[in-house]
Amino acid sequence: MPIEPAGRAARLGAIVADLLILFACFSLVFFPLFAVLEPMIDPGSFSVFLAPILSLILGNAVFLAINFRLLRAHGQTMGKYVFKIRIVRSNGAPADMWQILQGGAIWGWHSRTYDMIVVKA
Repeated sequence: MPIEPAGRAARLGAIVADLLILFACFSLVFFPLFAVLEPMIDPGSFSVFLAPILSLILGNAVFLAINFRLLRAHGQTMGKYVFKIRIVRSNGAPADMWQILQGGAIWGWHSRTYDMIVVKA
């Protein structure tokens, strides 16, 4: 089966989808966390920033855990899955996780140096 590179629109759409999913992960953590922490927040202190900071940390952790699992198994982030594209080596073989992370291919900045391309799934 010939390798068909993914178009720019699909790659950009995957990045936007990943950012929206990241925002959703942040929101799903922030609102319940804020409801729990609100009674303990002193408006004049640093505790005002506690819920947003914890939400960023936990939301990113959830997002990265899910995406790393998908990348390892299928060469796709959640956004790439939605747009039916994936990261492979230039010969069509699956790219290993180290190549993907080293080459920055998660966000579409793949590099010929690392022998990877983004293709239609």
